[in-house]
Amino acid sequence: LPCAAGSSGEGAMEGLKTNIARYAARFPRYRRLMENAGFTEELQAVRRAWNEGDQEKAIRLVPAELIDKIALVGSADQCRARLEEYRRAGITQPIISPRVSGANPKEEAMQIIRACAPR
Repeated sequence: LPCAAGSSGEGAMEGLKTNIARYAARFPRYRRLMENAGFTEELQAVRRAWNEGDQEKAIRLVPAELIDKIALVGSADQCRARLEEYRRAGITQPIISPRVSGANPKEEAMQIIRACAPR
């Protein structure tokens, strides 16, 4: 599960949008997974913008609803709560994939891992 946790849920969301736009444009397998989540038209628009060289537009076109559906994003508490939903649904060993973008990626990744650790 892609995960971006931070004090600013909005900042975490924006970071994931960049990542999702890149994956939608470059990796057909991941794009199909996201399309299967119900976002085919939106992802086609993202891919088109990215391939036309307008990465900023592609990032803006990534719907927040897609991020909410396929990733953990928000404050540490929000990410933990969302992860618990996956566990209740039967996922016994979720794999967290920290998404970092700051000046200290190792510390950011560790914060995300700590945020998602069982209490």
